[in-house]
Amino acid sequence: MTIKEKAQQKAYRQRPEVKERIRAYGQRQEVKERHKIRNRAYARQPEIKAKHSAYYKAHNQRPEIKEKLKARQLWRYYGLTPEALMSLISGQGNVCAICKSTDWGPVGPNVDHDHITGVIRGILCGRCNTGIGLLRDNPKTLRDAADYLERI
Repeated sequence: MTIKEKAQQKAYRQRPEVKERIRAYGQRQEVKERHKIRNRAYARQPEIKAKHSAYYKAHNQRPEIKEKLKARQLWRYYGLTPEALMSLISGQGNVCAICKSTDWGPVGPNVDHDHITGVIRGILCGRCNTGIGLLRDNPKTLRDAADYLERI
């Protein structure tokens, strides 16, 4: 490309209507490929990734952010608002539906649901939710485990 062609190209790009088109295209591309751009930057400069990770880790530990994230997760997975969750908990006496404990565990109350239909069965503590999950939500296996414990 000659010097004259470069100057013409530069002049063309300085036109307001062209600048707007270039800016709009760049914004669309940035939104579509933001993760690729970020990953390339992280590969070139790992200290940027460490800086971003530290920021988001601290950011997500703030109580008001934790509440927002929990509310978003409740809505996305179960279609529940925090108020609906509280009404479910109070409806079962503010205790776990299985062990009747008020100690919910470090994560808090767990929404127990049928993995096939998505129907919410109740609110469990972390231990009970883990227990029935490890037994694959199978009532026969749970009964066999109870029989086993009672036999010994």
